[in-house]
Amino acid sequence: MRRNLNLSLIFVLYIAAACFADWTPYTQSNSPLQTDYIANIEVGPEGRILIGSHGHGLYIKDNDDWSQFNRNNTNVPINFTNIIKYNADTLFIGSASADPVNLPFGEGLSFLDITDSVWSELNAGLEINHIITGIEITPEYR
Repeated sequence: MRRNLNLSLIFVLYIAAACFADWTPYTQSNSPLQTDYIANIEVGPEGRILIGSHGHGLYIKDNDDWSQFNRNNTNVPINFTNIIKYNADTLFIGSASADPVNLPFGEGLSFLDITDSVWSELNAGLEINHIITGIEITPEYR
């Protein structure tokens, strides 16, 4: 029994070491990221890495190529990205506020329809505040 436990522990450590062998930390100094304050990371279509930042919007890393999306180039309030959720042909972004002390209301829920590259907001019916901290997509969606 002890031998099986030792072999299991060695296997787990080997797997953990193999998983982290190619790990690359991205910061402002070695990437296009304009902040080191990252709120959320999601793996999107075709292995793209979706990175939600506070203050600078959404970054998408596709192999060696980086793209940045924010209010300036999408016309939707995604600068303070709290949560990212991808489903089929839609990318959802839940946002916070730039100043939670003086402006406690968030920026709401935005989405990108990937089929036509159109950004939209879904803030109708959100009462109290628009700070989005989680998104769950039901099987009945679409």
